[in-house]
Amino acid sequence: MIVNKILVDGRAAVNLMPERMMGRLEKIEKELIKSSIGVTDFNGRTSSVRGVVLLSIEVDSINRPTLFVVVPSKADFNLLLGRDWIYEMDAIPSTLHQKLIFWNEDGGVEEVLTRNIRRIKYNQILVNRGSPP
Repeated sequence: MIVNKILVDGRAAVNLMPERMMGRLEKIEKELIKSSIGVTDFNGRTSSVRGVVLLSIEVDSINRPTLFVVVPSKADFNLLLGRDWIYEMDAIPSTLHQKLIFWNEDGGVEEVLTRNIRRIKYNQILVNRGSPP
């Protein structure tokens, strides 16, 4: 599935998926792992989450499992990729140039415009049935 409106935010402690995006991925609704964690938004309000889900995110030649916290939100993005994802990808984000620089599987450097980070392989769902990492 191709997803647009993805925000890469190095200040975010977790990767977020708004509830409405979860609705678009009907196939993973049953894979949601309930969680009692709370998240604090940019206004300082804390709210509970619907749960967490582990999906496979593909950026050019790199494919990584990514844990998302599903939140009730009216945010203007479909996914928020935070520090965990940036570190896992060994990426260097540039908000000025709106792109990511990262090393691919062959050890080469790739530059990707953030608007091109958009493929979610939700048909290859990777779900940790135990406690979320």
